[in-house]
Amino acid sequence: TKSVNVSTVVNVSDLIKFTITVRNNGTCDATNVTVTEKLSDILEVTQGGIEVSAGTYNVKSGLWTIEKLANQSTATLTIVAKVISNGTIANVVVVNSTENDTNKSNNKDNITNITALPVVDLAITKEVNVSTVVYFGDLIKFTITVTNNGSSNATDVNVTEKLSDLLEVVPGGIIVTTGNYNATNGYWYIGDLNAGNYEKLTITAKVVANGTIANVVTVTSHENDTNKSNNNDSIENITALPLVDLQITKKVNVNVTRMDVSDKLEFTITVHNNGPCNATGVNVSEVLSPCLVMLGNVPSIGYYNVTAGVWYIGDLANGSDATLKIVTQIV
Repeated sequence: TKSVNVSTVVNVSDLIKFTITVRNNGTCDATNVTVTEKLSDILEVTQGGIEVSAGTYNVKSGLWTIEKLANQSTATLTIVAKVISNGTIANVVVVNSTENDTNKSNNKDNITNITALPVVDLAITKEVNVSTVVYFGDLIKFTITVTNNGSSNATDVNVTEKLSDLLEVVPGGIIVTTGNYNATNGYWYIGDLNAGNYEKLTITAKVVANGTIANVVTVTSHENDTNKSNNNDSIENITALPLVDLQITKKVNVNVTRMDVSDKLEFTITVHNNGPCNATGVNVSEVLSPCLVMLGNVPSIGYYNVTAGVWYIGDLANGSDATLKIVTQIV
């Protein structure tokens, strides 16, 4: 008889214990008793994993030589083996002796087929070459590394790496050691990843809008993963700050350096946003000379506070202008 201490499904790296028992049910002693017990190729006997109550067992040949087995006595062989590969474990054990066996129907036994499932341990990390604050137009480089720490090869390995809408991949900004990365849907398809190996993806992207850049990267495979806790990673949120280039000009309606009391002066102040981002909270300090009295002002947007001498523009879109006309009189 042959028994096993596991169910019909195991994982690679699991240990399996087989127990083979030979009994002489006859009235005479049996001689030259041999048992054929050849282990599956996807098993490896552990150190000290062989125990016999009688005779010797040769792992290579799969032959257990008992020699003599007395009437009504038994001999046992236990084998502890490690699953080293996925597949199907099947085994038939057979016993023979020199003498005539009156009941050959029980001279062999087998275990129910055992399915050995592959085991992978995929780990993914994501690194970035900048701090937690960047500016519009800056370049950011991400490095994603996937490692198979498991004992089995992984198949159909797929990474989800969807970039923030605030980023735009630069030309030639994608480098992969294997597989391909689709920046549109955010999938990096690796395919096969052997045990102990790793693959890398680097993405260089440009900051095209301000806001918060957050990202979580995940990896999956076809096989059972023994440690799903490291199947995802994330970067610390990055704040992308806007950049603007405000330009201001001031013109007067006369081309002289001397004027008389009661003459009128008209100023035109123009603020232009050269971008690349929209500007917010735009204020212009315009304090009139005590030699002037305000007759009127016309801002294109916002309002002008004469007392404070501040023109409150507010928001100014990229590429747009704001103007303020001030009419005064010399006193």
